[in-house]
Amino acid sequence: MIIQTLEQSQRAEVGGKAAALFNLREAGFNPPDFFVILPKAFTASGADEALANLLDEALATLGPGPFAVRSSGQGEDGGEHSHAGQFDTLLNVSATDVLDAAHTVWQSGFSHRIKTYSELKSGEDVSPPAIIVQKMINAKVSGVAFSADPVSGLRDHIPISAIEGFGDALVSGEEDGQSWTLKGKSLLSAPTDDPILN
Repeated sequence: MIIQTLEQSQRAEVGGKAAALFNLREAGFNPPDFFVILPKAFTASGADEALANLLDEALATLGPGPFAVRSSGQGEDGGEHSHAGQFDTLLNVSATDVLDAAHTVWQSGFSHRIKTYSELKSGEDVSPPAIIVQKMINAKVSGVAFSADPVSGLRDHIPISAIEGFGDALVSGEEDGQSWTLKGKSLLSAPTDDPILN
């Protein structure tokens, strides 16, 4: 029900975003500590009874909160479709609220916007997501970098967008960030007024 160390056979169950986090950790990177709650731990009415006890133990391994409670869908962040901003994400969640937050994120897999996105992009039903519970970082600056320019398709251009504080408003499209473009190690464009990245 809760995955803290990933076996190869579990990769499909944890979804794309969680699999990427496990890959980063295995490659020697240091993402904020996390674990994954499998989708089968929830029903429309709430969480499996066994989950509450398992959750307390898993949260203890992350240390004190707050936590980010995030989706990790099977089709999310994939090569064909991103589902960016379609599932709910809850930030700065206290330990006592993680269970309810996880259920809320899981339920977002049944939302009207998910159904519409799925019909437009693939025509397939979207399964409810696994849930990532991750230690929050009190970010001064957050951002997104693309390994290829999503507008031009140029694979040697790396667009970067950054914003002060948490990146949720940037990712959801509520706010625009400052923008940079790299080509290899060369800077092609950058903000001229008070850049937040040096």
